[in-house]
Amino acid sequence: MGRAKALLLERGLLPFPADNRIHVVPPCVVTDDEANAALAIYDDAFTLLTKELS
Repeated sequence: MGRAKALLLERGLLPFPADNRIHVVPPCVVTDDEANAALAIYDDAFTLLTKELS
């Protein structure tokens, strides 16, 4: 979880890890483009983390 948090922080997201999960807390007002950008960051970080663990 520490590495996942670091990867997300490096990419500009502020994750809220708790045990074995990450809480996603977007602002109350978010555009489709902002949501898509955040999802792309999660995808990139988790893909890299998966490669590091295999």
